[in-house]
Amino acid sequence: MEEDGVDYLAPVGDRWGEVCGSVDTANQWAEELMPTLRSCWADPNPGNYFHGATACLSCLLVAECYQDLLDLLALDRKPFWYYRRYGVEALLAMGKKSEALQYAEASRGLNQPDSAIDQACEEILISSGLHAEAYRRYGLRAAQGNSYISRFRTAAKRYPMRDASEILADLIAMTPGDLQSSAIDHTKETSLPWA
Repeated sequence: MEEDGVDYLAPVGDRWGEVCGSVDTANQWAEELMPTLRSCWADPNPGNYFHGATACLSCLLVAECYQDLLDLLALDRKPFWYYRRYGVEALLAMGKKSEALQYAEASRGLNQPDSAIDQACEEILISSGLHAEAYRRYGLRAAQGNSYISRFRTAAKRYPMRDASEILADLIAMTPGDLQSSAIDHTKETSLPWA
């Protein structure tokens, strides 16, 4: 994986903890990779990169070393969703859904994949039974597809309790050039029952 050169094997690193096959093996890999990643992210000189970052984070997640994972992510000076998604998973595994939602939202910024963050936030709310809020805050933005009809189908499948004509009308109102003025409001506080 390290000698790949073009990152064809990057998905393997992203799931390295699962590839390990056991919590013990994942823990061993985490112990091996963590010092290098910690050194890289704690270095005050910008520009350091460690090819095994996601492998380390994945191992920490599988080894259930959630606080170690969050502490490590706190060292990274620039919030980067590609890494912070592991923090969201750690918080969810700890049963901290409200914190996971806030952590995901705090990952937004320049060059961050808003649609992936929207999907993660939407999933947190749906898993909490808050379908109406998930739809209002994230549903239409999280609906992905190569065409408008595929986006509609994705949203309609995700929210079968909603009237299809309402979903269609909401998607029409949310034109590509007018995303900021849509009815979706990411700034409102969530009404999570456990917040």
